[in-house]
Amino acid sequence: MTRPQAAPAAEAAPGTAAVPEPAATSDTAPEGRTAPTISVGAAMVQLRTATMDAGRVIWQQSRRPVGRLTTIGATLALLVTAAGVSGALLIPSLGGAEAAVAPTPTPSVTAEAPPTTAPSPSAEPTPPATASPTPAARPAAVFHRWAEATSPKVDVPVTALEAYAYAEWVVTSTRPSCKLRWTTLAAIGKIESDHGRAKGAKLGDDAKSMPPIVGPALDGTKNTKKINDTDAGTLDFDKKWDHAVGPMQFIPATWLTYAVDADNDQLVDPHDLDDAALAAAYYLCAPGKDLTVVANWKSVVLSYNNVGVYLQKVFDTAQAYGRSSQT
Repeated sequence: MTRPQAAPAAEAAPGTAAVPEPAATSDTAPEGRTAPTISVGAAMVQLRTATMDAGRVIWQQSRRPVGRLTTIGATLALLVTAAGVSGALLIPSLGGAEAAVAPTPTPSVTAEAPPTTAPSPSAEPTPPATASPTPAARPAAVFHRWAEATSPKVDVPVTALEAYAYAEWVVTSTRPSCKLRWTTLAAIGKIESDHGRAKGAKLGDDAKSMPPIVGPALDGTKNTKKINDTDAGTLDFDKKWDHAVGPMQFIPATWLTYAVDADNDQLVDPHDLDDAALAAAYYLCAPGKDLTVVANWKSVVLSYNNVGVYLQKVFDTAQAYGRSSQT
């Protein structure tokens, strides 16, 4: 992996401030780093009235023949607008630190994969039209109804789908030109860790994958790059060599650049799929490319893991998720 570019300045969501970029600091992992966000409970309470009004508009529109065709898209648009009207800050801030980015632990082999199209569109994850009676414990839980209905179709845990859908929603709000879809994130999550369940780990309802998933030492053997420790063992528990960590298998130095608290638990944790999925979305959108363009999609996926067979696996998996989600 070549050093990824710093994430471009985020565009402000309606009624909110732009997402701040990470500030440069040391190359060791921060302990207990927090991001300046309001509590999700407060945000959801502020959002409740506006989203209920949005829900009434959508219900009325859906009763019209043409309205039924536009209801799904209108739901998401009206929720974003409602967030701006209510002043609720729902977009998390980056919690990472600028650091030297090490190469990936995979062989540096560039191969052109067969796909000639970007993954096809899928069933669109949308928040509900009305707010929950009580605030959600995780911002991603606003996608619970969609995730619960989609999970048996795609064989992905509900909690994981919530994390991927929320990550798509955030980058759609802050980096609309990227056009990243949840299917690409889900495909990467499947290949990297079976959605946080590799090596006997279990994905909890809080989106934390335990015990932590830690890849092999990047010591130059077994087709890995040789990467000396960059995090003092804070993330990968090894003070000699780096390891890829968490359900999205971030190298520590890359994690420090894109780390984010996506679930308002005041932690930036690569073993938390909420945080890891959104960090991966920020990473994939960092070059500022439109990912519906085939060459751009290939480029960012290969930057995640520069192996042709990996690109093909991500494409095939994303396609399968997209098609299955529409059944």
